[in-house]
Parts: sequence; structure tokens; C-alpha cells
Amino acid sequence: MNKINFDNKKSEGFFARKGFYIALATCLIAVGAATWTAVNTFSSLGGDTTLDVPSDTSSQQDISSDFSRPSSMYSVVSGVDESSSYTSSSEEYESLPSESSEPDASSEDTASEIQAAQTDPAEPEPAVTYVLPVSGTITKKYSGTELQYSSTYNDWRIHQGIDIAADSGAEVAAIAGGTVTEVYSDPLWGTTIVIEHRNGVVSYYSGLDSETNVQAGDAVSTSQKIGKLGTIPCESADGIHLHLGIKQNGEWVSPLEIMGIGQ
Repeated sequence: MNKINFDNKKSEGFFARKGFYIALATCLIAVGAATWTAVNTFSSLGGDTTLDVPSDTSSQQDISSDFSRPSSMYSVVSGVDESSSYTSSSEEYESLPSESSEPDASSEDTASEIQAAQTDPAEPEPAVTYVLPVSGTITKKYSGTELQYSSTYNDWRIHQGIDIAADSGAEVAAIAGGTVTEVYSDPLWGTTIVIEHRNGVVSYYSGLDSETNVQAGDAVSTSQKIGKLGTIPCESADGIHLHLGIKQNGEWVSPLEIMGIGQ
């Protein structure tokens, strides 16, 4: 009875140890199968799983240097040589001059010319040369505030111009270049032409024939013929003559003095 129990215990121990090794072997097989499956799966997805590490470190330095310094197309700094140029993919860029670069000589010349033009005073206009409007004799002068006798009215009055006697139909010319501003017929002064000149000078030609050579708006030159002598109702007793009056800046002045002709 006791022997049988001993044998049973012995057989139970044997089978217990055998079961442990069987379980261990089963686990190892499972682990190996899982590893093999993982390796096959990784190979089918990524190809070769082997990574080649180059032994030459110079290529690694070149690669790292490409990322550690900026491209030449962005390396414009103040210390760059002014004469150098650099090129990107499809365009050439000239390097910018540094702040210490010398200015262009042509720029200095242009600046000097501009400054000279601004500082040089404007040249004065040439003096105006006047001429007598008709060939004849001055019979009455400008009186200003002095009264002169009028044969036509038989009284004394101011004479604001000069009278130049000449033949009827004699040519009358402009005393200087200017612009005709008026041509009109006056009941006292007859046909009158008004010409505006430089320096605020305006000349009045009275006693002309009704047929004139100019009209308002015409530009005339010195000695240009503007009409012929006719009559002056308010000075009819003095014969055929031209009455020349001149205003400067709106005031009557001596025609001979303005024209620089001796009185």
C-alpha cells in the first residue's frame, strides 16, 4: 500500500517537471515565431533593413556645413568686395557698395552743375531800344503838370504826350516790340492803337487813319508799320500830326524820357 503511494508521488513529480519544460519550449517557439514574423513584415514594408554608415567623415562634414552656413545668394554683408558679383539660379546680382565707398565722380559733377545753376543769378534782360514812330518834327512836348496853350480850344491845358507833325498818310511804326492790346476809334483822339511793351510800358498812337495794319492780339516788332496818319479832332487846329502818349505802370510819363531821346 505504501509502495503504491510512493510510486504515484514519483510519477507525479516526473510529469510535473516534464510539463514545465514543455511549457518553456512552447514559449521559446512562440517568441521565435513572433520575431520571424516581425522581421518578414518589416522587410516587406521598408526593404533592406541594413543601414550603411559611411566611414568617411568628410562627406558628413560637407553635408553639415551646407546647413550651417547660408547660401551665397543671401550672404550680402558690409564686408563683401564691391567688385564681386554673385549668381542665384537664374539671375545675376551685383553686390551693393559699402557705406565707405567713394561717390561717383559723375554724380559730383552733376551736383555741382545743379548747384551752380541754382546759385547763378539770372541774366538781366537786354535793354529795350526805342525809335520814333514817324519821321517828322516834334511840335509839342509832354508838359506833365505844366499847362500849355491849345489852339483848338483856345485855352490852357495839360499835354500828356508829344505831337510829331508829318504829312497825311505818312507811315506810323511801333516804337518797340510788344503786343497790340487795343485798336479803337475815339471821337476826340481819332483812331488809336495801344501796344504793351516790357517793363510796364504802354504806348498810345492817336490821330491815325481808320485803316490800320494790326488788330488786338497781334505781336509787333520794333519799327513795324502799324498804320498811317489821319486826323485828331481835339487837336485839329495844330495840323496833321501823330499824338504819342506813353504810360509806365499806369501813369503818364514823358515819351522822350522813356525812349531816351534828347528833348
